[in-house]
Amino acid sequence: MASCQSHQQTTSVESDDGMTCGVDLSAAAVEGEEQLTLLRDLLRRNADVFSKHSMDYGHTTTVQHEIPLVDSKPFRLPYRKIPPSQYQEVRKAISQMEEAGVIRPSKSPYASPIVVVSKKDGTLRICVDYRKLNSCSTRDAFPLPRIEDALEALGQARFFSTLDLTSGYWQVEVAEHDKHKTAFSTPMGLFEANRMPFGLQNAPSTFQRLMTCCFGDLNFESLLIYLDDIIVFSRTFEEHLERLDVVFSRLRKHGLKLKPQKCSLLREEVQYLGHVVSVKGIHTDPEKISRVRDWKRPSNVKEVLGFVGFAGYYRRFIKGYATLVAPLYRLTSGDPKKKKRGVKGTSGPAKPFEWSDDCEKAFDALKDRLTTTPVLGYPNYSLPFVLQTDASGEGLGAVLAQVQDGVEKVIAYASRGLRPPETRYPAHKLEFLALKWAVTEKFYDHLYGHRFSVLTDNNPLKYVMSTAKLDATGHRWASQLAMFDFDIEYRQGKSNSNADALSRMSRQEVTEALQSCPQRVPSTRLVQSCGDVAGGQKDNVSEPVKKNVLCQGGEFLDSVEKPVDPFDGAGTDALCCGKISFVDLDFQQDFMQIRAEILRVQWSRSCAS
Repeated sequence: MASCQSHQQTTSVESDDGMTCGVDLSAAAVEGEEQLTLLRDLLRRNADVFSKHSMDYGHTTTVQHEIPLVDSKPFRLPYRKIPPSQYQEVRKAISQMEEAGVIRPSKSPYASPIVVVSKKDGTLRICVDYRKLNSCSTRDAFPLPRIEDALEALGQARFFSTLDLTSGYWQVEVAEHDKHKTAFSTPMGLFEANRMPFGLQNAPSTFQRLMTCCFGDLNFESLLIYLDDIIVFSRTFEEHLERLDVVFSRLRKHGLKLKPQKCSLLREEVQYLGHVVSVKGIHTDPEKISRVRDWKRPSNVKEVLGFVGFAGYYRRFIKGYATLVAPLYRLTSGDPKKKKRGVKGTSGPAKPFEWSDDCEKAFDALKDRLTTTPVLGYPNYSLPFVLQTDASGEGLGAVLAQVQDGVEKVIAYASRGLRPPETRYPAHKLEFLALKWAVTEKFYDHLYGHRFSVLTDNNPLKYVMSTAKLDATGHRWASQLAMFDFDIEYRQGKSNSNADALSRMSRQEVTEALQSCPQRVPSTRLVQSCGDVAGGQKDNVSEPVKKNVLCQGGEFLDSVEKPVDPFDGAGTDALCCGKISFVDLDFQQDFMQIRAEILRVQWSRSCAS
């Protein structure tokens, strides 16, 4: 691949009428003057789709914003006092908006108050508090794209261009019969919006509908659209110019204009939706993450929620996120012992805010992970996926990866906490739940219709998916997994040390333990957890399961009526290892008795402790 030259200059693009607009090409990944000239020519032909000044808005007639109301009774809210130091600037801003045709004087029976907000550059932004109007409005269900899907569609592209519309909402007309509903009160009088204002609850849906009308057939093929953020992608320079030309033509057709200062053309790395995307993959935006290093320790629940909300946006970059954040989540919840019964979603008085050592560790760990996040790869659907799942008493975790060019690349991390009923699951059922959740919910879009492997260090998971007797929940999960094409590969881990410890029980210990067991049959729930014991996960079997040995009758009755020599055919210190070989060879009839023996040993040990 030839090296790309960086041209440190701002190109002034001339249109036929002599007007100019500045498009920054300083970081354009062009190879030589010939490609730079072709890019300039493209901009020159499409100069009319770039705004010539800050108030040069486009005006589309493709869609109009409507405001259907549930309650059409008018309301009038007084304007809020404006500091004298801001009065003249507010007057100037309203005058400019009126001159640009964004607003007009109004005689509406409606009135919402304005809010003056200072921008980073020190100038003021006039916003309207439309909460009262929104509470009366019917919600538009037009969907916004999933950010994860959008980012992953950029795989295998080399060139990227990001395009930003000039005050995109103000390029959309408000339906004439609804303009009076947008009226807002100021010290200068009552005004209403001609163009779609910020703050209306259905404005994002209207704008996304506009973008879909303009670029729907190109979306996920040559570009991505998320509200007024457009990113064009391609593999080659020539292909990229063709796609940009099509986009500019569509913008012209629908009367939309771009803000040249916010357009980045032909880059090999761009910022998009809070991430940095490149040919190498996706990683967090350093500008967004830099604030994390200096994030002060939260002093109340609201501040904790603010930090958790920010961290949650990048959770796909953090392995084991749900487990890490669990202490902070617990800090934001009310006292579960004081929840009101019979009223869904209510709770009693909140717990006192107590910042514990666990909270401090979680806070520091999340800050560290956020500032050292990995580069995630793009999924390649022509290659098989590799899924790793894990479960613990805190939550479920999964890692989706692929081997690309001989290197295993992580596509995404995923995790979630356990729901209250799930905290009582035995270890093997939690592992099963982690597999079901990762495959059928979290990574369904990636894995459905594609071959993949599941790597696990929990050997009983293979048994659960093949020969285990399942309860109703297990059968439901198994049926959901049946539509996927995968195999489970056991990857030996530290858990084998537990199996080794069990296998080293002396002959006398095992014999006495079996003979001391009651002449009863283990319960179905206890029998189902034999996979954990046989796989060396005996320490993970919950106490209720260990002690639940009520007589159930059935298939093990014959094997427990008479004493059994557990070393029949197996050498000393080989109880577990010798018996597990039957599981691997799928000798079902032999295993029926063997797993009962192992369980009774486990039961005896738990009782003795």
